Amino acid sequence: MTSGLQKFSELPYERPNLDTIEAAYKDITKRFIAATTADEQNNVIRDWNALRSVHLVMKTRQQ
Repeated sequence: MTSGLQKFSELPYERPNLDTIEAAYKDITKRFIAATTADEQNNVIRDWNALRSVHLVMKTRQQ
């Protein structure tokens, strides 16, 4: 029985769109500054971590 997971070497590589990444980080920064509660800031930090994780995997995959 297979788990449906791919090996890291089998993951497709997609060149990241730097304009999209920059816009996403600017949006996250604005949302963090505008947050009025710690919970809102925590949610923004979770979004930032998710975005960062995706790009770290892409960077690792490229090497």
